[in-house]
Amino acid sequence: MAETVTLRAGRAGEGELLGELGFSAWAEGEISSAAGPGVDLDHVRGHFVAFCTDHYDTILVAEAEGRPVGWGSRENRDNTVSDLWIAPEAQGRGIGRVLLEALETDIAKTGYGTAELETAAANAGGIRFYERGGYRLVWRKIKFSEGGGRDVEKGGLVKPLGPKKD
Repeated sequence: MAETVTLRAGRAGEGELLGELGFSAWAEGEISSAAGPGVDLDHVRGHFVAFCTDHYDTILVAEAEGRPVGWGSRENRDNTVSDLWIAPEAQGRGIGRVLLEALETDIAKTGYGTAELETAAANAGGIRFYERGGYRLVWRKIKFSEGGGRDVEKGGLVKPLGPKKD
């Protein structure tokens, strides 16, 4: 039997829970290697919790069996997917695809013709995931990572969605 995943809006008061989920996905993924040696893990964890606390109203949560297993965000409510995090134990089950497609649908409904995102260039698995979903890598550059507290090489990806916003 296929797993049932439901999507819902983020809620006030769950910043710690969602922040810890995002931090664990970051810490166990390829993306954490981009932060380099000596990264302050407490700073990174705090950044995740603060983001989820302050921006809960931009977060879309994926739940399985009544508990959060991932979340994504359009922090600025524009055509940029600012975050997509899946709990390590839930990865590889299609949850990221469900979340990403829902965020893309929201972007298209607001009239944007493309979805955009960026990730650490070291996140080869993430880049492959996005490319399989129709994204194209369009830039690579060094950018300051607020969460990591240092410069990181990032890659920007774009996916056409439909008519452009006027």
